[in-house]
Amino acid sequence: MTIAEKPGTTTPTINVSNQSGADLAVVSAYSSDDANPQQVYNQDLSLLKTSTGASTIASNTPADVMLVGASGQVIFDLLYSRPANLYPVLNKSAMSLSSKPLALVVTAQQAATMTNAFTFIQTISAYPSSSLAQGYTAAAQSAASGTSNQDIDSAMSTFFASTKQFKDLDIITVTTAQTYLTAFAFGWAQSKASYTYYLYSPGTASSGSSSASPNTLGTLKMVKKSNPPVPADPTDHSGAYTLTYTDSNNKVTPLFYSNGQFVSSLTEDVPALCFKGLFTVKSQFSGDTNDTEVLPILHGTINGASVLGLNFQLPANDDSNEWYALFHPKNFYQFLQSAAFIVGVLMAAEWVGSKVYALGKYIKDKWNGEVPKTQEQQLKDFTDRLEANQKAFFDQMAERFGQQNPVNVPDPAALGPSIETLRAQQVSSLSEIQRERLNDSIDTQLGQIEDLAEISDTPALNDAATKLAKARDDLADANTPDEIQKALQDATDAVNEAHGTIAETMQAESARINEDLRQQLEESQTAVEDSQRLNEETETEKQGVEDGEFDEHLEPIDL
Repeated sequence: MTIAEKPGTTTPTINVSNQSGADLAVVSAYSSDDANPQQVYNQDLSLLKTSTGASTIASNTPADVMLVGASGQVIFDLLYSRPANLYPVLNKSAMSLSSKPLALVVTAQQAATMTNAFTFIQTISAYPSSSLAQGYTAAAQSAASGTSNQDIDSAMSTFFASTKQFKDLDIITVTTAQTYLTAFAFGWAQSKASYTYYLYSPGTASSGSSSASPNTLGTLKMVKKSNPPVPADPTDHSGAYTLTYTDSNNKVTPLFYSNGQFVSSLTEDVPALCFKGLFTVKSQFSGDTNDTEVLPILHGTINGASVLGLNFQLPANDDSNEWYALFHPKNFYQFLQSAAFIVGVLMAAEWVGSKVYALGKYIKDKWNGEVPKTQEQQLKDFTDRLEANQKAFFDQMAERFGQQNPVNVPDPAALGPSIETLRAQQVSSLSEIQRERLNDSIDTQLGQIEDLAEISDTPALNDAATKLAKARDDLADANTPDEIQKALQDATDAVNEAHGTIAETMQAESARINEDLRQQLEESQTAVEDSQRLNEETETEKQGVEDGEFDEHLEPIDL
């Protein structure tokens, strides 16, 4: 029985003045279990109507919203959202038994703050080992030990105040934005009518080669259904999208969106298909630190095989292509392992954030913001139950990826060391990309020297070939981070020196070089120059990762 159905009662209302700059829908989020591992948009949702029966509140218009809830419900967690996709503007609770008339103004500044929360989430996803991600998780862990809302707010506000662009955020806005992305598929299509992810796995290099084109394993498509409801249905996690996986043989499998994952089954512990969205920055693929555009990508499994989903088709793999080195099989496997680690770290960050949110809400609702000394055991019992529920939930979500390249969600207490491990892993991955680029350049230059030696076998060419061969052997033998870094630097010097020697020989023997060979040599020179430039960019990015940096001028995507 709802409040409105109780005999002799009047449905409570809240007067909402919509000054947010666009229409609003009001969504009520409810759970009968305070220790629910899922918060905000991941709870039971329902659309509330105004006293006139309207489902939306027009911009610059006041309206009385009817607080209709579960039997006995007096606290309403209200999510003021954009009607078409339920994108959050404000998360604010209201108590229906208040002695004062309930009223609220939803402002454009609050809408801007919520959008900034999405930028924050994209930033820590793109830079999961950064000082920003580390600081956030450390603050959340500190806040989780608080016994008052003041303790929690102080820990989180100190962190956000220390940032340059996220001073207006708090745990409520961040958790609201995070749960929106896991509750609905809208964000992974950027609310567009149609969106496609192209799925790839590492190729198999032929004998004697380290390179191979990645395998194309089909597409994940999101197509908006015709005439979707407005406001959107809060119980439809697909967001009125038809979700499908089409394999390379054009076989189509329907998908479901569940707890932030695209899956082929809602009942199997390990579905045949499981993909999770995350955000990265384009520079991590291109090697160009000027590429600050955020890219949504998918990490997942197809029948146990790890795959990467991109919102664009990969160009042809050749030595002159900026994407080439990343998709060498060895590098691609390493990237997928790193992506699995990142998914686990980000799920743990979501875990600790939602824990702090749930703790703060519990303290506020039960004790009006501060736990009495006599009730601290009750708070501990609640926290223990919440943590157990969260661990079971996040372990279940991780298990969906299977065991071939498992996703492990670290306990929040181990997040600091896990981020340090991730940082070292990312540095290692970038070094491997540099190593592959240098090996490609060395092979190219040895081929050039072989061609030129047929025309003029000079001591300078022989010396260059000897140094290149030694650099290639040193690259192959390097194992520790220090050894790898030294081998990279020595190989870079050898390639640069050989590049100059080859250019000088081409000029000195220009009269004896035919046009076809000249063109081939010039193209190879350009390819080596491009590869060296990309390696310099990668070195800059690697230093940034080691120092915990993140790009403060990141170009976030609109969700």
